[in-house]
Amino acid sequence: MAERHYVAVRKDDSYSLAASRYTPLRWTGVDARSGASMWTPTNPTRLVAPVAGLYTAYAQQTWPGGAEQARVLVIKNGGVQEWHMSFVARSNGGQGNAAALPVVLKAGDYIEVSRYTAAALDNVPGRYSYAALRWEGPT
Repeated sequence: MAERHYVAVRKDDSYSLAASRYTPLRWTGVDARSGASMWTPTNPTRLVAPVAGLYTAYAQQTWPGGAEQARVLVIKNGGVQEWHMSFVARSNGGQGNAAALPVVLKAGDYIEVSRYTAAALDNVPGRYSYAALRWEGPT
């Protein structure tokens, strides 16, 4: 059986987003992971690749009412590469989307998931945000 590497993170507390600014989410817990190095509380925004290969990055966001031009961005290694995962023009509340993206990572590379809205939001429920990183195999 082939070794697998995966991590799925969650946000347990509510958070705020400033207007017109990308904000990396600080994850507060793990739903599943194959190794402790893939997510740690000391680097709470990062999902780290333990080995080189092809990964699938997952991002899910539910937007509360008032979100405008709302976006989810996956960022590799602090800005080396970026991918827009989803977009909602205007949310009346409870509008969500999820996306998956294949990415090639080296051992030690990391991704971060940022949120953006043109209108400031307060008290976004933590349960509205999820992310995961799963190794598919060598490249």
